[in-house]
Amino acid sequence: MGTTSVDIVTLGAFFTHCGWNSSLEAICAGVPLVTFPMFADPFYNEKFTVQVAEMGECVQVNRENVKEAIEKVMGDGEEKEKREEKELESIKKAMEEGGSFTPTSPCLSMT
Repeated sequence: MGTTSVDIVTLGAFFTHCGWNSSLEAICAGVPLVTFPMFADPFYNEKFTVQVAEMGECVQVNRENVKEAIEKVMGDGEEKEKREEKELESIKKAMEEGGSFTPTSPCLSMT
């Protein structure tokens, strides 16, 4: 069995240039992303991660911006609770009869 970038359960956030493989692994694992696309398709992947999946924060790479983005996605208090509630609701919906979760789901075949 292969190891993915986000196999570590204690991972609080994933700092990524938004390559599709690592972005998909993190989203499927429920790990928030701090994104910094630099060229080509990572910009589209970043839009999906931040605007559609709502699992990340885009950052201009410098020390202060990176620190703020990491604190935002890892969160504490109210922001963290909102994210956890949303993720739990999404999981429940997917597991319902006719939901998006199936035994052939791409998130289950990350080997």
